[in-house]
Parts: sequence; C-alpha cells; structure tokens
Amino acid sequence: MKLGRRIITARAFVAMCCRERTAQFQPWTNVRFQTKGASLVRGLVRVSRAVIAPAVRELSRRTATLIRGQVNSVVREAMLHVHPEKAVVIDIVDAANAGIWRRAIEDVLKRAGIQAVVELTPPVQSVMSQGYSKTSIILGHEGGDPDRAVVFRQESAEIARRIMGLNDTTKDRVNGMIDQAIREEWSHGELAQRISEAAPDMASGRAMTIARTELNRAWARGSIEAMAEGGEVTHISVIGCQSREPESWNKDHYQEFMFDADGRSPESTCNISDVPIRFADQLVWHPNHTGACVPSRFAD
Repeated sequence: MKLGRRIITARAFVAMCCRERTAQFQPWTNVRFQTKGASLVRGLVRVSRAVIAPAVRELSRRTATLIRGQVNSVVREAMLHVHPEKAVVIDIVDAANAGIWRRAIEDVLKRAGIQAVVELTPPVQSVMSQGYSKTSIILGHEGGDPDRAVVFRQESAEIARRIMGLNDTTKDRVNGMIDQAIREEWSHGELAQRISEAAPDMASGRAMTIARTELNRAWARGSIEAMAEGGEVTHISVIGCQSREPESWNKDHYQEFMFDADGRSPESTCNISDVPIRFADQLVWHPNHTGACVPSRFAD
C-alpha cells in the first residue's frame, strides 16, 4: 500500500493504525476481550476507515464519469434517430416519438455492464481483499486462503454490475425529463440540451452515495470472512453509523435493512449488536451506511 510517497506492507499499515505491534498479538478469547477488546475494536475501525476513505473518492470519480458518459450516450443515440437528415431539429417531443428516447436508455443500459466491470471492479476488489487480509492480521491469523482472491474478484464484479447501468435514480430522472418534454411540448433539441446540462448533477449527486455504500459493504464482506475463518469469533456487532433510522423500521422499503438475529425482534442492521457470526453474511445495510463490523464475543 502507498502512504504518501512511501510503500508500506499491510502488516506495517495495520500496526500503525492499531498503534501496537501485531507480532505481539495473542489468541483472542472472551477473557482477553474483556481487557483488550477496546484496542481491537479501535484498530479495526481505524484500519477500515483508512482503507475505505480514499477508495470512496476513487470509486466515486469513476462512477460519476461513467454515469455522465451514459447520459450523454442516451442523448447522442436518441438524436441519431430524430430525423438525422435535418441540420436543425425542431420537431416536438410527443407520446408517439418519445419512444426514441426510452429505447436509447434501454440500449445504453444493455451495453453498460462490460464497461462497468472493467472500470469499477478494481477498487471494489481492493477494499474487499483488504477487509479480509487486514482483519486477519489484526486477529493474529497467519497466511489466509489464496482461493479467496478468485471469489472476491467474482463478487466485486457483481457489485460493479449492480452499481452501473444507468442506476435507477438516474434512469428515473431522464424518463421524468422525457415526460416533462411531452407535457410542455419541448423540441427534441431542447430535450437533448436539458438532459446534457443535467448530466453532471445526475452523476455527482449519486456517485458518492453509491461508492460509500458499496465499499462499506465490500469491506464488511472481506472482514466478516476473516472473522468467521479463524473460528474464535462467535458474534459481531456493527458500530459507528450515524443513525439507526428508527423512523423507517416499519416502512416497506426499509425491510431489506432489518434483521431478526437469532430469534430476536427484527431491528435495523445499522449498529446492531451481538449477531451470531453464522448470520453475519445475511446483513444488508441502508444506503450511505458508514458503520464497521467488529467482534463482540469470542469462544472461551
């Protein structure tokens, strides 16, 4: 890993974040966790934030660039089908010809997957892999499963596909502008101009949220895998997010972010406590989640 102009090893990076020498770590038990658990938790949180923060900026930049490119591709593709022989487009957008624009959206979506995988997989995979390797180091595990790299690459590519396509919010905004063009009788040229002008805002408004959400999930995926692999962690907690959003717990759209941990009443996965490690891979967090997964109980 690069730090400024220096390149440091993963173990040295973890030691710096944890402010203690990883070589001195002893096996973790509930008894040791009672006295040394605070340093373990602080170390995991520091390391996760140190890795995720720069990755969010990079993934956000890449995502914004792709979204802007896709929105502009919709405009170019639609305009190619709007009387291409005319130098100036003056025809009015109506219900009959608006399909040109909606087909352009779908065509761009179909082509988005490959480019998204190429551009977005590397930063996601890096964070997921570091979640695994650095959590392993902090817990004192030696080595690690080399086959994890293949699994993490595949899962990171799936995250990249989920991120992209014209994301639903951006797609809805473009469709909303098409509907407005029909109501207000815009020309195709005016619709093209307005969509192009809105493209930077569509991209920047969603890119940071998407990056923060997906990279926190990627880190958690790798980190939880490391905790489960060692066998000593029996329960985890999620800490550090700003809100559990209790006002949303009963809303339909929020149910995927609720979890019934080991027979308890359903509650938000955000800042949830003492989830048995066997259920940890079922946790899904709300958009913009910034919490970290940490051990909360160990085998005796």
